[in-house]
Amino acid sequence: MLLNFDYDGVIADSLPALLEITQQAQVALGLGRSPQVEDFAQLENMTFADLARAIAIPEAAIDRYLAQVFTLQQRLPPPPLFPKIHSLLHTLAQEYVLAVITSSQGDAVRAALAQQGLGEVVAAVLGGELGLTKAERIVRAHRQMKVGGLAVMIGDSASDIVQGQKAGAATVAVTWGFQGRDRLLAAQPGWICDRPEELLELLLSDTIPKTCLRGHSPGPYGVS
Repeated sequence: MLLNFDYDGVIADSLPALLEITQQAQVALGLGRSPQVEDFAQLENMTFADLARAIAIPEAAIDRYLAQVFTLQQRLPPPPLFPKIHSLLHTLAQEYVLAVITSSQGDAVRAALAQQGLGEVVAAVLGGELGLTKAERIVRAHRQMKVGGLAVMIGDSASDIVQGQKAGAATVAVTWGFQGRDRLLAAQPGWICDRPEELLELLLSDTIPKTCLRGHSPGPYGVS
């Protein structure tokens, strides 16, 4: 089984750092308005491109905004991990293949994972610079890793859940990240966890591999 984790808001408590660099990028560009925490909480699609649209960056300038954000991100020190995430990922890596599917810059996330002692447990990082949707990257990770069976997407935003469903993956929402429980539930995740301990228990059980997505047809990696 392949476990696909979002990075920001699931593994790393990076909202303060991301808010700072997205604000700096907006100032450097001189367009739109300054992003706020509420913008991240309300985004329909959790990408920097959609954040740019939310803060009124003109469409023609979005690529420049993204380039600025990604450049700033590579200069950041690693954000702190959420409590118990380090041991959770090490435990899961003994049983499953782990990948990170993130809207952040892939090299920046790889460097952060290495400094956080997680470089050896995460087999692949597919970042936002690839220009693919998260659904497309989940499919690519599954093919690249040559993992049989189910793919799972673990995310903290409604769009993580929607993208996982589009890829045919099982979906798990976690509530300690960027978006709240009600918004996550509206996306109809297969499961929702409030604490890392709950997530670990769920992923080590045989519940997910034996269960289809509730209310969704299984895609190429779903189980029937």
